[in-house]
Amino acid sequence: MPVGPVGRDESSAPFFDASARGEFLIRRCQTCASASEPQATTCASCSGIDLVWEPACGRARLVSWAVTYNVDEEHPTVLAIAELEEGPWWWSQIADADPEALDVDMALHIEFDRSGDSESVPIFRIASDHRKSDEATRR
Repeated sequence: MPVGPVGRDESSAPFFDASARGEFLIRRCQTCASASEPQATTCASCSGIDLVWEPACGRARLVSWAVTYNVDEEHPTVLAIAELEEGPWWWSQIADADPEALDVDMALHIEFDRSGDSESVPIFRIASDHRKSDEATRR
């Protein structure tokens, strides 16, 4: 199931322009250097308002997921919450995922999907080395 359709506005235009280039952007606080999710308008750590766009590395770990079944689709859709390596959480789907093979802390990476005339949107795929992330293993 493709993600979308989604639309842009003035505040989301830099995010969608980067997504069209295959780049995932987050927001970085210029006051305390904390990373925030792309839609943030204030810093979650210090409430600062001086946020700039910054490319994320594209790596994440699986926090939680839900599986939806649609009679019109051959495979179920896996909706995921993942923690980006930079810290913020992002919600999207995991493409081509077997729900039975998922595990908390599984390594994911971001790719992009475009459905019709919609914007290009970030989705997750299981990382080729899909063992639990090194950071999660150290916890």
